[in-house]
Amino acid sequence: MGSFNTTMILERFEKNVNEMGPDLVIILEVVPMKLPQKLGELFARGAVCERKEKNNQAVLWYRKALKDKPGFPEAYDALARVYFLIGNKKESKENSKRFIEADPIRKRAYVEFAARFVQDPIWDKEDIQFIRRYVRVNPVVGDILKLIKDNSKHGQKIGN
Repeated sequence: MGSFNTTMILERFEKNVNEMGPDLVIILEVVPMKLPQKLGELFARGAVCERKEKNNQAVLWYRKALKDKPGFPEAYDALARVYFLIGNKKESKENSKRFIEADPIRKRAYVEFAARFVQDPIWDKEDIQFIRRYVRVNPVVGDILKLIKDNSKHGQKIGN
């Protein structure tokens, strides 16, 4: 299986994607470099669509990346972000959780989860219980739980 190849991805964009030209900066900025070729291409297409605010297309490409590699943490992170942007809070929350499950060591997974909570605090106690399970896995979880508790004290309620 070949590894991620920026030149090949750019050539394929040139041939197959008429409505958007390749954007090397976006690809190099957001795509992890050590991905299998097909996965790298799918993720890169999603990233380009997302940066060009073609969020529904981005969702399709990120889902294809997950179909190619189930459990791919970056795809869950990207889906959580895009779903949040288009207002689908339920899918955003579910993909945030999948991001944590796929890579429980990565600090950013918890930070993203907390950031979405602060922006839209209508999360239920099950969501809090979910993140609490990881308190021994990653030290940042304690800080995040404190942040959520502090926001709840200041009028932002945790739903039932």
